[in-house]
Amino acid sequence: MNDAFDNNNEDSLENQEFLDNLKMENEIKKIKLSLEHGMDLSDQLSAAELPPKIESELLDYITRFEEQFSTRKMILIDELLGNPELKPVSEIADADINAALTNLQNLLKSKSISLETLNKVDERELYRFITEELLKLETNDVQIEGLIHCYIYEEFHPNNEADVKETCDNFLNRALDISEEINLSLLGIDHESVEDETNAVLNNKMSKLQFLRAAFESFEIESIAITSVAIYEEETLATSIGTINYVGQIENSADTVLFEGAFKINLQRANLLWKITNFEFPGINN
Repeated sequence: MNDAFDNNNEDSLENQEFLDNLKMENEIKKIKLSLEHGMDLSDQLSAAELPPKIESELLDYITRFEEQFSTRKMILIDELLGNPELKPVSEIADADINAALTNLQNLLKSKSISLETLNKVDERELYRFITEELLKLETNDVQIEGLIHCYIYEEFHPNNEADVKETCDNFLNRALDISEEINLSLLGIDHESVEDETNAVLNNKMSKLQFLRAAFESFEIESIAITSVAIYEEETLATSIGTINYVGQIENSADTVLFEGAFKINLQRANLLWKITNFEFPGINN
C-alpha cells in the first residue's frame, strides 16, 4: 500500500515538474516573440485556465506564422495554385459548369483558400469571378497548417438589394422581439446617429419604438413582405417599402391588437454595411 502511494506521489511530483518546466519554456517563447517580432503576449496568453501544453502549441504556431510573415513575398493566387490551365467560362457548357466549379473550388481548398458568398450567386458567375478576378489577386505566400486565406464574393460585387432586404427583415423581427433588449448594432442602426441630439427624426422613432414595446407583453409577426427596394445616390442610400402584419399581446390580458399596413425604411451604406437612418411601420407611424 505504501509503495503504491509513494509511486503515485512520485508521478505527481514529476508531472508538476514537467508543467513548471513547460511554463518556463512558454515564458521564454513569449520573450523571444517580443524581442524578435515586437509582440507583447503577456496579457493575451496569461489566462489561468489556459493549459501550458495548449499555450505552448499556440506560441509555436504564432512563431511559425511570424517567421514566415516577416520573410513573406507576395504571390498571385494563380501562381499559388500552380498556374492551372482552366477553360474560360464562355467555353463551358451549361451541363458542365457545376462540375467545373466544384473542381475549381476543391483546388482552392487544397491551397487553404476559402471563397464564401453571402447571397446565392449563379454558378457560371462564380466560376467567371474566380478565373477572371480572384486568381489575378496577390496574396501573402504564407502557408501554415490551419491558416486559411478568406475571400467574400460580395466584397468585390456587393448585392445591395439583397443586403438591404436582409437588414430590413432583421430590423423588423428584432424590433418586435420583446424578449431581447434593444441593441442598436443588432437592429442595424448606427450608434452615432442615435447619439446625435440633432437627429430628431431618428431619436423620435426610437422613442416611439420603446413606448410600443413597453405597452405590450409580446408580439407575433404574421407576415413581412418587402415589395420594393430603391437604391440611389451612387449606391449609398436606399429605401425599402413593404407590408407587415403583427399581433400585440396586451400584458395581463387575453386581448390582442392587430397591426397591419405599410412600412418604409431608409438606409445609408457605410463600407459594406447598410445602416438604418429612419423607419416607420404600423404602431409607430406619424
